Amino acid sequence: MKKILLFIFLLSVVQVYGQENLNLGEKAPGINITEWIANVPENKDLGNKFKVLEFWTTWCGPCLGAVPHMNELAKEFGDEILFLSITNESPEKVNRTLKRMEFLSTVVTDQTSYTQQEYGDGKSEYTALPMTVLIDDENIIKWIGQPQMLDRDILESLLDGSIEEKNAFKYREKEDDDDFMAYVAKIKKLKNSDINYYLELKKVEDSMDGMTIESSSFYVYSNATIKTLLSELIGTYSSLINLPEEYENQQFEIIYKNKNPSIDFKTDFLNDVINRLNLKWNKEKTITEGYQLSLTDKSKLEKTLDENESGRSDIYNSNLRKNTGVNYTNYTIEDFSFDLSKTTGYLFNFINDDADKYDFTIETNSIADIKRSLKYYGIEIELGNIESDKHVFTKL
Repeated sequence: MKKILLFIFLLSVVQVYGQENLNLGEKAPGINITEWIANVPENKDLGNKFKVLEFWTTWCGPCLGAVPHMNELAKEFGDEILFLSITNESPEKVNRTLKRMEFLSTVVTDQTSYTQQEYGDGKSEYTALPMTVLIDDENIIKWIGQPQMLDRDILESLLDGSIEEKNAFKYREKEDDDDFMAYVAKIKKLKNSDINYYLELKKVEDSMDGMTIESSSFYVYSNATIKTLLSELIGTYSSLINLPEEYENQQFEIIYKNKNPSIDFKTDFLNDVINRLNLKWNKEKTITEGYQLSLTDKSKLEKTLDENESGRSDIYNSNLRKNTGVNYTNYTIEDFSFDLSKTTGYLFNFINDDADKYDFTIETNSIADIKRSLKYYGIEIELGNIESDKHVFTKL
C-alpha cells in the first residue's frame, strides 16, 4: 500500500482547505459530466434546478457509508431537488460498486476532473471526500459540508429560500488547526530532506488526527499502539502478540525513515523498533479458533482496475453512527483477510497461491454479514482451529 495511503493523508489537509475555490452566496462553478451512469433524468439540463452535488469515489469508505442517509433524503426530496453524485472514475469501476450498493441519486462521472478542480482548490483534482454542495435554482452556492451533516430541515430551507449560508467544513479551532498544520509541515520537511535515517517513537495521550503515510522508505503513524505496529510489520494478528504491560495500550506517534536499509525496509523497521524498546522476541506455536477461507468460485472475482494504487477505507454509516464495513482496493485475498482480522477481532486465515489482486466491499456488522459479503465473491468460510505462531516480547 503506497500511493493511496499518502493520498488519504493529504485528504485530511484538503478536507479543511480544499474548498478554496468556492464562495458562499456566489455563482457555482460549472459541472462537467463525461458520462451519465445511473438514474439518468429525462432532462439533463442542470440550469434552474435545486441541486445537491455530492463528491465521492468508489474507494472512499465514508462516501459509501453516507449512501443510505443520502438515499433517504433523495427519496423524500428527489421530485424537487436533483441529487447528483459525481466521481472522476470510469463507468466500469463505478458500475462494480453499483452492483453491491443502491444509489437513489443520479450517478455521473467527470473523467477530466474539471469539476473536482473547480469545486476544490482550483488547481488540483483533489476535493474533500465526501463533500456535499447545495446549489439553489439560481445557481448560487448556499451550503457546503459532509453528507452526514445534511438533513431535511436544511433541504426544506433551501427550497423556501430561508437557508443559512454555511461552510460546515470550517469547524476547527484555530489552535488545533495550527497544531495540525505544524505537524504536516514537520512530516513534509522530514520526508523531503536529505536525512537518510530517522526513528521516532513518541508516547502520546491523544493525537489531533489519525493519519498514516507509507512508502518504500518512509512511514508515519500519528497514533498507534506498538502491538498494532508490530502486527503489521510481522504480518500477523494483534491477538497473537504479547507485550510488556506498559506497551499494551499506550499510543505512540511513530515516524521512520530509512533510505538505505541493510536488509529491507520492513525488516529493518521491525528490528529497529524492537531494539529501541529494548525487547526480546520469542515465537511459540499455538492453536487458535478462527475462520478458514476457501475460494470456491473464482469466476465471481473481478481483478482490480487500480493496479498502481492500493488502499482500504472504513465505511462509516452516519445513521447508525458506526463503521459497518470496509472497502478494499487492489488487495490479494490473503492480504485483505489479514486486515479483516485486525478490523473485526475475528481470526481469518487464507492459504492459497492466488496472488491476483481484487477490489472488495465487506460488511462487518456480524459474522453473518461477513459470510454473506464473502460469498458474493465466491469465498466460503468455516470455523475451526488454526495453528499459528504466537509472538512473545519481553524486556531485556
